[in-house]
Amino acid sequence: MDRSLNSAEAGGMKRLGWIIQKVRWKAVGSLGMVLLWAGCVAPPPVATPAMVGYAPQGSRLENLERGREILVGACARCHAVDPPDAFAPAKWKEIVSEMAERARISREQEADLIKYLLGARAWMGVERSSSGR
Repeated sequence: MDRSLNSAEAGGMKRLGWIIQKVRWKAVGSLGMVLLWAGCVAPPPVATPAMVGYAPQGSRLENLERGREILVGACARCHAVDPPDAFAPAKWKEIVSEMAERARISREQEADLIKYLLGARAWMGVERSSSGR
């Protein structure tokens, strides 16, 4: 039995090869964009004992650490994460309140996230002003 391809089959194979090549280039381009974006966005600052002093009253280091974990986990799972100093405190509270249900985080987790964002935001402002930035 002769297994040579007729012209219609050969044309189909050529088209399939072209589609595969196009998909490969799109994948490579997408990966490149992700890597470029990842290199341009700094991760949120790690919670430190110094940051606790800038967080809302009653905050502890554990609250800030859990808040950061929520930010880089639950939040970053669905979208790019803005730096803590991107919004005013009232706006952060509004954003977190709106997103908490979608992210399926508890009220306690929501409170820890707010404590982290507000503490990190204030701490970042102090760090910038003291370093001359």
